[in-house]
Amino acid sequence: MGEIRPILTFATQGGEFSYHAVAATKAAGGLTVAINEKEEFGDVVRASRSMFPGLGVIAISTVAGTVDASAKEIVRKRPSALPPIVGRVDVPVELALIGAQPQSIESVARRGVRCLAQKPAAQQCAPFLREQLPWIKLQYRGESTRAIKEVVQRSDPNYVAIGPSFAAEPLGGVIIGPRQINPVGSITSFYVLQRDPRQQILPVQPDKTSKRTVISLGHPEGEGEFTKTLEIARMLGVGVARFIPFDIGDFTKHNSGLRRGGGIFELNQDLYDEQVTEWCARVNGLPANDGVEGAFTTKRLGGYDWYPEESLDLQNLAATFDTAA
Repeated sequence: MGEIRPILTFATQGGEFSYHAVAATKAAGGLTVAINEKEEFGDVVRASRSMFPGLGVIAISTVAGTVDASAKEIVRKRPSALPPIVGRVDVPVELALIGAQPQSIESVARRGVRCLAQKPAAQQCAPFLREQLPWIKLQYRGESTRAIKEVVQRSDPNYVAIGPSFAAEPLGGVIIGPRQINPVGSITSFYVLQRDPRQQILPVQPDKTSKRTVISLGHPEGEGEFTKTLEIARMLGVGVARFIPFDIGDFTKHNSGLRRGGGIFELNQDLYDEQVTEWCARVNGLPANDGVEGAFTTKRLGGYDWYPEESLDLQNLAATFDTAA
C-alpha cells in the first residue's frame, strides 16, 4: 500500500476557485488541500485559532497596496487574539472582467452597468476601468468568487464582476474583453496563520533558509518620525526585508491624544533576537515631534523561513514613506 498523505485544511476568505485557495495550495508544498471557506477575514483569523482547522491564509498586500480589511485584523487586535504567522506565500494574480454571457468590452462601456468586485481587486484594476469603462458603477462585495457567482445567478447583461480569470468557466461565467485587466506581473502576498507554531504542519522547504520575524510596529505620526524609527534599526543592525505601510490611526493606551502611523515589518532576524527586542524597546520610547513620548505598541506576530535575499536600503525606505527624508 502507498503512503497515506495528510490533508491540510485551510480557512480562507474565498472558495476553491479563489486566489486564497491558490495560496493555501502553494503553502502546502504538494500536500492535498481542503478549503474551509469563510465570509470575512475575521472569520479566517478565528478559524485559524480554533482546533479546526487551526490553519488559514489571509491576504495582506497587493500591487495596489495593503489589503486594509486583513491588515486591521492583524494590527488592531491583541496578539493573544491572533494565531501566529508561520509563513508567507506570494501568488501571481490575473484578474478578469466576468459576465454571465458573452459580451464585448464596448457593450458594457455604457451607463447603467454595475461591476461587483472585492475592493482590493477593484483597486488593482482601477487604471483599466478608468480608461475602458469610465461609466461603470462599482458595487463592492466581500470576496471575488462570490461576486462572480452573484453575476452568474442574475444572468443580467447589466451586471459584471471582477475576479480570477481561472474561476470564470468553473463558476459558469464568461470572460469579457482581455483575460487580464490588472497590471501584468501583479503579486498578492498571503500570510499563513497557524494555531500552534510549535507543530511542524507545513512541509519543510530546504531552500527557505533565512529566518524572518513579522512584527506590527507603530510610530508617532508626523514629519521625520518614520526616519527616526529606521535610524534605530540601522544603528542596531536590524535587517528590514519588507515593509507594508498601514495607518494604524488609533490612540495609544498611554497618550490618548497621540495618533500613530506604522505598518508591518518583516525582518531578517529570528523571532527572539536581542536586536529585535532592543529595537522595539527603543521605538516605544521615542519622543514625538510634539514632545510627547511613547509607548507605541509593537506586536510580534510570528516567524518563518524565507528564501535568502538582501535587506532593504533603510535610507531609501525612509525617503519613500517619510516626508521629512
